[in-house]
Amino acid sequence: MQIITTGSDAAGHGIRESGRILPEYLVHSRIIGAVTAVNGTVVAANDFFLEIAGRSREELDGGLVQWPALSDAQPGAPFQTDLFRPDGLVATVVVEVIRRHVSGCTAMVVDVTAARAAEQTLTRAREVLEERSRELFGVAEKLTEQEEALAAVSRDQLTTAAALEAERQRVEELALGLANANRELDAFSYSVSHDLRAPLRSIDGFSRVLLSGYAAMLDDRGRDYLQRIRAATQRMSHLLDDLLRLARTSRAVLSPATVNLSAGAEAVAAELQQSEPARRVTWKIEPGLVVRGDRTLLRVLLDNLLGNAWKFTSRREHSVIELGRDDDGLFIRDNGAGFDMKYADQLFGLFQRLHTADEFEGTGIGLATVQRIVHKHGGRIWAEAAVGEGATFHFTLGNPL
Repeated sequence: MQIITTGSDAAGHGIRESGRILPEYLVHSRIIGAVTAVNGTVVAANDFFLEIAGRSREELDGGLVQWPALSDAQPGAPFQTDLFRPDGLVATVVVEVIRRHVSGCTAMVVDVTAARAAEQTLTRAREVLEERSRELFGVAEKLTEQEEALAAVSRDQLTTAAALEAERQRVEELALGLANANRELDAFSYSVSHDLRAPLRSIDGFSRVLLSGYAAMLDDRGRDYLQRIRAATQRMSHLLDDLLRLARTSRAVLSPATVNLSAGAEAVAAELQQSEPARRVTWKIEPGLVVRGDRTLLRVLLDNLLGNAWKFTSRREHSVIELGRDDDGLFIRDNGAGFDMKYADQLFGLFQRLHTADEFEGTGIGLATVQRIVHKHGGRIWAEAAVGEGATFHFTLGNPL
């Protein structure tokens, strides 16, 4: 059997003392271990040695296998030494150096200590047993978890069925309550339209007759009182109109369609401008604002928001009213009276007004109506303003195109 030594030159290239490295039959031999070391680094070995050392051939090729014990060993003098494995175990072997060269030496593993080999065998067997035990334990745990999960699913199904039945009954009760509420709302609307309007018309009519037929018999204070009575009845009539509009909005069933908000806003702007032709108002309406929604309700929304902007800019010499879209959604902006933001949470409540009737007329229902329209479309509405610097009403619709 020929043992060939290898080493390295100054540039790190392999040196083949006789022109080749360990023979193939020796590399794969399990009869005897063969190893060549250069300055403590193992550069060639057969499979048996690698198995004893717990190393791979990739580690060998990468120069990661160290065995300094061969550095000072002399040929013909077998000695016992330890191989420190990367797994923490130690293999005790008997080694004999066959040949030494200036670049390193070639040695053979002539024996593996029996006790150590047996210990290693037992250790490996114990590790395999432990691994198998862990695997079996894991399988048992998974089976237990699956059984528990199945039991939980069964319980959940029973609970869900009971919950669905309870929810169905609750929905039926709500539907019945809603039907009753709608009937009551119909009765209220009829009462507002007929029973409440009749006395208002009488009060306003008789007040008008007194002012026209008996004005000479009244002093200035009496005529002023009658004028106030007429103004109050007319305001009450407007309030009833707004309440009816709010009720209709709440009950309205959406009829989704493609709605051009820009065109709708232009129509509202034209009507407002016609009502007061002398006012200087700059309208900035972004073209092409197309949304998905109920055409009638969205017209009510524009009437209220643009009407508010028209009203609260009435004291400006030059008003600016704008409809557009930004990253937050749609908006209507004006440069009018504005309001204090600490009262912003009151804006959309019924009969909530941030200005007195002497400053700006109104019933305090318009913004509540707008909010309900936005909510029916699955959107939201909010405002930003500053006193004397105008207001911006932002709103979104749940089904944009």
